[in-house]
Amino acid sequence: MSDRAKTKCLALVGGVGPGAAAHYYLRLAQEARIREMVLDLVMPNADIETVDTYFQSVDPARQAEYFSGLLRRAA
Repeated sequence: MSDRAKTKCLALVGGVGPGAAAHYYLRLAQEARIREMVLDLVMPNADIETVDTYFQSVDPARQAEYFSGLLRRAA
């Protein structure tokens, strides 16, 4: 593993579609392995109920603020 090239850190917001996040993670890990790279990944989890509440309330500013917070955590 020490011979493998290190990748840049990648952030993936998970939780909105947990199945999708798992799929993306597996594909990223496979590609990293094929390219002989080490996958460096952070995945903050978005709470689907919170996202749905903001979506149902038609409050795009609050939803954007919520996702901004997830992205700040990933940074």
